[in-house]
Amino acid sequence: MGMFRTVILLDVLAAAAASMWLVKSGHVLWLIAGLIACSPDLVWIYRLTIEEKFGKVKPTMGNRFIQFHRTIQKYERIWGIAIEVMYGSLMYIVIR
Repeated sequence: MGMFRTVILLDVLAAAAASMWLVKSGHVLWLIAGLIACSPDLVWIYRLTIEEKFGKVKPTMGNRFIQFHRTIQKYERIWGIAIEVMYGSLMYIVIR
């Protein structure tokens, strides 16, 4: 399994665990906010699988919503995971 698939699998497992925990603890609004916050990443599921991987649809520039998400994703860097871990830890403390 390649690195990309490993990262995607770990992301899905972490998101599923966090979602179940939020629902179980009664924080459904936090779950909804989290789904909205991760929407830039969710857009790429379609673009990667349908447009680029399978080539069923020719890649396009997309509408303003997709262009906004592309701009956000363009500036992601490896060191950004440290910021995400710190932010995630802080949110865990706040929610808990």
